[in-house]
Amino acid sequence: MKRVNEKCNDGNLKSKIQADLQELDILREVTTCIATFKLQSKFPPGILLQRIKELEKQISKRRKSADAFTSLKKRSASVASPKQLQKRPRLGNV
Repeated sequence: MKRVNEKCNDGNLKSKIQADLQELDILREVTTCIATFKLQSKFPPGILLQRIKELEKQISKRRKSADAFTSLKKRSASVASPKQLQKRPRLGNV
């Protein structure tokens, strides 16, 4: 959790996604251990499973917003039409 919090405090969207993915992996490993060693009576996995669902939703929202942000940053190359080229012919070395 300490590493996850350090990544979240970066403020960068990419690092927050990485922190969420790291926490998600950790929670999945914990629930697997609980199921493997049959410790459901001592450690009910309900809260952990709920947190996993929340993280999955949060990650998908952050990825969508990151994709939207990167698509806004990209510029498409403008191509001059033949009419535009005819309007202003380029002059050679004068």
